[in-house]
Amino acid sequence: MENAYLLRTDGIKKGYKSGSDTFWALDGISIDIQANRLTIFKGRSGSGKTTLINILGALDHPTEGCVYFEGNDITQLSESLRDRFRKSKLGFVFQSIALVGFMTA
Repeated sequence: MENAYLLRTDGIKKGYKSGSDTFWALDGISIDIQANRLTIFKGRSGSGKTTLINILGALDHPTEGCVYFEGNDITQLSESLRDRFRKSKLGFVFQSIALVGFMTA
């Protein structure tokens, strides 16, 4: 049986300008994430985990490279199509506390 990849990245780079310099938060990330598998990103603070997740979740654009969800390139979607994509295909659990301060789980 062929591997079913839910998400694939090809050469993802994310750079931030600081004057004439560029700081690379991600530099050439290529990963394959299979469907129905738990995938964990682990690394020290500042290593680019949140930046990568924001790009995988279509919350941010990579400076270079492509992200494929179910075989479709999501990096070139318009903002409205990205909104629809997130609404129908993704869910996020943010690490920030007190997202809804008056509710408990």
